[in-house]
Amino acid sequence: MRLWDGKTGDHIATLHGHFGDIEFITFSADGSRLISGSFNIRGLLQGFHTFDNTVLTWDITDITHPHLLYNKTAADAFYLDAQNCLLLLETRRGPTLCGLTVLNFESTPDTQPICWFPPDISPCRLVVHPAGLTAAVICDDERFLFLDISGVPIS
Repeated sequence: MRLWDGKTGDHIATLHGHFGDIEFITFSADGSRLISGSFNIRGLLQGFHTFDNTVLTWDITDITHPHLLYNKTAADAFYLDAQNCLLLLETRRGPTLCGLTVLNFESTPDTQPICWFPPDISPCRLVVHPAGLTAAVICDDERFLFLDISGVPIS
C-alpha cells in the first residue's frame, strides 16, 4: 500500500505487510491508526486475485510495523470508531457458517460473533450507519438484511 499526502500529492510511505490484494482500508476516527484488510471470498473462488486473509493495524507513529489483528477469510469490514472495534462480515465458503463478528483491538484479537446467517443467505457487503445503530448486509442475490446492532456487546 502507498500512503500519499492528499493536499500536496507527495508520497509519504509504502506500507509492506499484506501479501495479497487489499480489499479495504480505513483510518480510525482520531487518525492514529490505519486498518487494512486483504480478503475476499469472490476473488478466491474466481481465481484471479490473491488475498492473504488478514486484517492489519498500523500505528501512524510507527507505520513500518503492522500488527496482525485477524487471520480469516471474510468479505467486508467496517471500523466503528466510537467503540474502537471492527465489524467483519464473514462470507460463506461451502457449508461453513458465516455472520457478523466484532473485533476489539484494545483487547486481545479474540473475536465475538454477534449473529450467524442461515444457509440461504450469501452476504457480500456490509454498510453500517454512522451512528452505529444499524447495519445493512447486501447479499449475492440482491437481498438486503437490516440489523439492529445498537445492543451489540462491544467490550
